[in-house]
Amino acid sequence: MEQSIKRLNFIDIAKGIGIILVVLGHCLAYECHNKLFMMIYSFHMPLFFFLSGFLFKSKDYAAYLSGKVKTLLFPMIFFQALNVISYGILFILGLETFHDTIAFGGFWFLGTLLYVSCLYYMLSEKIFSNSKRRGIIILTNALIAMVFGLIYAKNVSDQPNQLIATSFVAFSFYALGHVCNTNQSLQNLALRDSKLMRVFATIGSIALFVLLAYLTSFTSRNVDMNTSRYGNSLFFILNALVGISAAFLASVAISKNRILEFFGKNSLMIFLLHIPLWKTFDFIMKNHFSMLSVSCRIFCVFLTSITISTILAIIINRHFTWLKGQINFNK
Repeated sequence: MEQSIKRLNFIDIAKGIGIILVVLGHCLAYECHNKLFMMIYSFHMPLFFFLSGFLFKSKDYAAYLSGKVKTLLFPMIFFQALNVISYGILFILGLETFHDTIAFGGFWFLGTLLYVSCLYYMLSEKIFSNSKRRGIIILTNALIAMVFGLIYAKNVSDQPNQLIATSFVAFSFYALGHVCNTNQSLQNLALRDSKLMRVFATIGSIALFVLLAYLTSFTSRNVDMNTSRYGNSLFFILNALVGISAAFLASVAISKNRILEFFGKNSLMIFLLHIPLWKTFDFIMKNHFSMLSVSCRIFCVFLTSITISTILAIIINRHFTWLKGQINFNK
């Protein structure tokens, strides 16, 4: 029981680390394309697809699909509608120009996750459910999907096709997450080592990630799963895998942290809420506080966005749970 609780804690902590990096990455995105931006974007979304796969549970397909529609599709449609309305107001006021990312914004992740989750269910629980080598077959399919997605991404420029390429890449990380969760030896390695060994492993993986990210900065100007920009494919894969390992090991080493656990448990709401907040405060800082340094503006936008997102997430948890897709349609 203790190990089960510990596992739940470290997954929430990993998601908490991930969502903080997502908000920070967005705040960095339009101000400067520096090495910190590159480091975050090289693994933060692969981390979320990996963790989503790690949490995959087999159940009846109807119940599985219904759960995904409630927790992913409904919140995505609701908050995307708010996003489009806010864009429309800014466009009418002449404060925003129209571009095709309005249709997707940061919400591409939820649509991709919904598609990948359903696809993975079909492969894992229907097509290969009775195979004795299901794990190997799934990993082989994941590798093929990764190669195809990276090649396809280099040959398309419109957003619908970019999202198709992204779906293949995302599937690979999702599949890897589930396979890692079903591999008992990997779990034992992560959970049963001594505290000191976990700390050393975490420091080592972070150091390796920083080195790889630094080397990547010489070959890739930008990495972004949303627009299928992966730079050097080999470095992208290595950065993503090492970054995921570092976040995973760090969350196990931390073991318990209420703040990170809160961020992790509310990562979806914070993700959805911070997008219009970040855009609004970024606009305000650029146009009314341009005398401040870039670093200061980024910090202010980040702190304000994540603070207000957290407050709103608490309010939603208490009074508007239907926004999280917690709806009983049988009432």
